[in-house]
Amino acid sequence: MLATRTLRERIVQTCLFEAIGIACVTPLFMAFYGGHASESLAMMLAISVAVMIWAPFYGFVFDRVEARKTGRVASDRPAAVRVIHAVLYEVTSVGMTLPLAMAVGGLSFGQAVGLNIWLTLFYVVYAYGFFLIYDWFRPVAKT
Repeated sequence: MLATRTLRERIVQTCLFEAIGIACVTPLFMAFYGGHASESLAMMLAISVAVMIWAPFYGFVFDRVEARKTGRVASDRPAAVRVIHAVLYEVTSVGMTLPLAMAVGGLSFGQAVGLNIWLTLFYVVYAYGFFLIYDWFRPVAKT
């Protein structure tokens, strides 16, 4: 079986991904929704925690399925599969963040949908770039 990233490596990767993402989206949330810095940060942190719980497991399962079907490690993933990886990651994350945005952020359903749309668009592009760069700096050891 080909080597994949360990769960520990995925957790480190996820923490780095989310920290950079929060630093980017919190000011955008403040600008679009007019919230104060502390409220905006709390909202983005709540969403981040939900996604951080999901992300390592998503990455682990995606890598395992990809390795079994293609014999390829994650760092050798072609562009088309990277796009699928990023889009599926965001689509599955929306299921957790929509109700959270309404409960924690006090947003209406329409506002929460709007928030999820722009967060999804941002994170699809961000995820593609982040994972490409991450794989370049930390390739999976081939066995």
